Amino acid sequence: MAAAIVVDMDKTLLRTDTLVECMLSSFGRDPSATVKKALKLRDGRAHLKRAFSDEGVLDTETLPANEPLVAYLEAEAAKGREVHLVSAADQKIVDAVARRFPFLSSARGSDGKTNL
Repeated sequence: MAAAIVVDMDKTLLRTDTLVECMLSSFGRDPSATVKKALKLRDGRAHLKRAFSDEGVLDTETLPANEPLVAYLEAEAAKGREVHLVSAADQKIVDAVARRFPFLSSARGSDGKTNL
């Protein structure tokens, strides 16, 4: 049996960073609220990521994917290899991105308390 593949999300499966995308989206809607959320960093990176993911406005369907990597992972999954998505992004974001890629066997992210 072939070994499982574990792939990172930000700047690997996706060609962007979801925290940056969340912050930019938030800033475009409400700059002062974005600054207030950014202060969550004092409580730790996981808290910051949860604050931005709680907005629920990031359109993960439009985030640019690393298409050559996606094609490779799809082909490997079709051969029976498990493909696991792991990210320090908040679990809500990771789950949303994982729904976009049905070949993934699992998806794991930060829980709002601990930065993975």
